[in-house]
Amino acid sequence: MARIILLLALAWPLAAPAQDSFQLARLEQDVRQLQREVQVLTQLVDQLRARADAPGPLPPAQPILPRQSPFPAPPRTDESLPRWVDAARWRGIRPGMSELEVVGELGPPTSTRVEDPQRTLLYALEIGPGAFLAGSVTLRDHAVTSVEIPVLK
Repeated sequence: MARIILLLALAWPLAAPAQDSFQLARLEQDVRQLQREVQVLTQLVDQLRARADAPGPLPPAQPILPRQSPFPAPPRTDESLPRWVDAARWRGIRPGMSELEVVGELGPPTSTRVEDPQRTLLYALEIGPGAFLAGSVTLRDHAVTSVEIPVLK
């Protein structure tokens, strides 16, 4: 029994890095979400302060729009976007397709994650500060098992 406990104690650090990287990615995503929420709340507070300081009757409420970056984003043309951004290409991905067929249809993934026996092709594009378009294709034995169509995160 003591040997089993000792073996488990020694093996535990080997499994921790994979879990840590997942937790780190999740924490980074949570931080980006919180930053977006703080930005919206800051704008709301600024609008409320401006209305409270204005003389006379209160003006009607204005919609909250995201703050614009002081650095304009470079214009994007359809040629500069990766193939996988086209939603029609994702509709063509079906369970059972080979990895080669997926890459042929969507283009090379932004990154991959390997967790035996699965391999996940990750597709992500930064849209703006703290906004990402991300989707993935999960494979087992080089065949598609599931598809997550890109969504804004």
